[in-house]
Amino acid sequence: MRIEKISLIHLRVVLKRPFILAGKLVNERDFLLLKVVSGSRVGWGEASPETVSLPDLMLDFKRNLVPFALQMPFDALEDFSHSLSVMKASPEARAGLEMAAWNLLAQGKEAASPKERLSATIGKILEAGEESEMADSLILAARAGQTPAVLKVNPGNIQTIARVLQNCEENIPIILDAEESFSLENAGDLKHLPDRSVQFVVDPISSENWENVRFLKEKWPVPIALKNSLIDILEVEKIVQAPYVDAVCIDPWRVGGLTAARRYLTVASENKKPAYIFSQLHLDIGTAEVLMVLSSFSRNRPVFTTIPEDVFGTKFIPDSILHFQGHLARFPVEAPIHLNGAENQIDRFRITEEEYW
Repeated sequence: MRIEKISLIHLRVVLKRPFILAGKLVNERDFLLLKVVSGSRVGWGEASPETVSLPDLMLDFKRNLVPFALQMPFDALEDFSHSLSVMKASPEARAGLEMAAWNLLAQGKEAASPKERLSATIGKILEAGEESEMADSLILAARAGQTPAVLKVNPGNIQTIARVLQNCEENIPIILDAEESFSLENAGDLKHLPDRSVQFVVDPISSENWENVRFLKEKWPVPIALKNSLIDILEVEKIVQAPYVDAVCIDPWRVGGLTAARRYLTVASENKKPAYIFSQLHLDIGTAEVLMVLSSFSRNRPVFTTIPEDVFGTKFIPDSILHFQGHLARFPVEAPIHLNGAENQIDRFRITEEEYW
């Protein structure tokens, strides 16, 4: 198979309500959709700025990944992914292109019958906000069965979250995503949180100093998971073997794609450490690919996600491919993701579109 044409479509999608990301209030989200064409087949991938800016993400494609993809014939995703993994580009750019190639290959397969459906348990990443809003979000998540749920924690809102957890009658298990906002100097503030509610905290300190979590646990003996530190397979092996790291969280975009995420999940399993999938603020195109490919690797653990229609109010793919119901996401065993009949929905979010042959 040879990719004959690639379209880079820049979308700017407004959130239904503001979201706190890395300590900043986010009102809208930039995405790059990749539309790759080979003969009569069309594949879709999704990328958005995570570790780099949007202009740098665009340059990754224009300078490196688009020329590579147009000159790289492939018949197996493993071959494509192996060559892609050594390309000089940001992980989210590689992830978006790999998803498009994955989806392109899937177009040649028959869609599964309605009886052949899988389901993944969803743990919801909740919006941060006022105390009453957080409490309401936890109640709604508990009623939907979306437990545990993820709350964002930082030195500025720790007292608010402590009150929410202490007053929450549902008493549901909580994952705290600290997004590297603490240090050894102020980590003692985490003691304000009730231990009974917290399953583990993700990325309490900077990824450059992840080994300092051993000292953090002396201040607050709660299980710790790492996400942003997972930058290559050797680092993952080192992390999962550390006795003071209790779990890892795999973000498929940050690790460079679905193939890399599968390898990381396997390494965690081999070292008997629980691994969780995190998919935050992505459209249903990327979310569906993640769930279809990786949910079986989570060993019945919840896949933590922001549900796209909850945060964007927009659906690009039909319920027959990805459908959220209660605390479950349901999808066929194998179903190529297409935008047939829905591609025109992109128009109201489209900023630019560039085509390459």
